[in-house]
Amino acid sequence: MKSEQIRNLALSGVLAALCTVATIVIQIPSPLGGYIHLGDAVVLLCGFLLGPVWGAAAAGIGSMAADLITGYMLYAPGTLVIKALVALCAALVGRTLLQKHPTSKLPFLIAALLGEAVMVVGYFLYSALLMGKGFAAVEGVTSNLVQAVAGIVISEVVLIALSRTSFFKTRFTAQSN
Repeated sequence: MKSEQIRNLALSGVLAALCTVATIVIQIPSPLGGYIHLGDAVVLLCGFLLGPVWGAAAAGIGSMAADLITGYMLYAPGTLVIKALVALCAALVGRTLLQKHPTSKLPFLIAALLGEAVMVVGYFLYSALLMGKGFAAVEGVTSNLVQAVAGIVISEVVLIALSRTSFFKTRFTAQSN
């Protein structure tokens, strides 16, 4: 195994664990069911820092683990797929926009917005179609939007701090080529 693969595997494990912890540690119950958490910020960071494949794996597995630990077993399969898609979308859109605007922070914001839109739509469809709630699934959209905004804001703040590190600069110079 190459050193880059080992580094990606290790960082994926750390970010998956961080995703689980960020989802579990601070939970704000939603009056509409479920809870608001900080895990979405880590899901976005997984995509940005690890790229589409490793980021999707870390985000999906870490988020699903949080559902399993906190008793939301019915959501675990959906969470695995939805959070993986959020990270995948954020990574692909962020990378594509970063190639065109390498010095701008805007690609990350746009990628985060699109990624979190995937989350809101994904959970609506999962609840409506696979959990049988039908149109009543719309009740979860508001809390998912609040969660999305929190995830975007927190991930952007963390990215600003990380952008000053050599790790970040090396990672994104290599990815944008």
